[in-house]
Amino acid sequence: MTVFGIFPDCGRMDHVLGTLRNAGFRSSDVSVLFSNKTVRSASAAAPESSGFEESAFGWLSGIGALSIPGSGPFIAAGPIMGLLGGIGLQGESMDLVPGLMSLGVPEYEARSCERRMRAGAVLVSVHCQSEEWERRARSVLEEHAAEDVSGGGD
Repeated sequence: MTVFGIFPDCGRMDHVLGTLRNAGFRSSDVSVLFSNKTVRSASAAAPESSGFEESAFGWLSGIGALSIPGSGPFIAAGPIMGLLGGIGLQGESMDLVPGLMSLGVPEYEARSCERRMRAGAVLVSVHCQSEEWERRARSVLEEHAAEDVSGGGD
């Protein structure tokens, strides 16, 4: 089971990721995906910083840039980086919607996520080993005002 939530911007990411870490989630269970546009917007709003707290994003594994055909440039961290990056390395022409669907996001939600991320929103996903961990992940995302919190099966 994977729990997903959308944040309108990167403003709360340090707190969200810190709370997930403090709640016992492993960095290998948490993914973040956002448009390169989000980074530019955060940098323009606060030129003295990137808009992201190094401590929070540094905790995640596999941070990198992706160019997703049909969707554009994105920044990914965590297991989603390996999945979406692997798709590109295999030479498959896959845009973001099928990539999100492969993670268990229903198609209508994946389309909505893609539109919102292109406009600057941030997707956070948390892989959960049990129903208890799923409840814990939902609670953290909702506590930090994530929108459209939902789950996908594994």
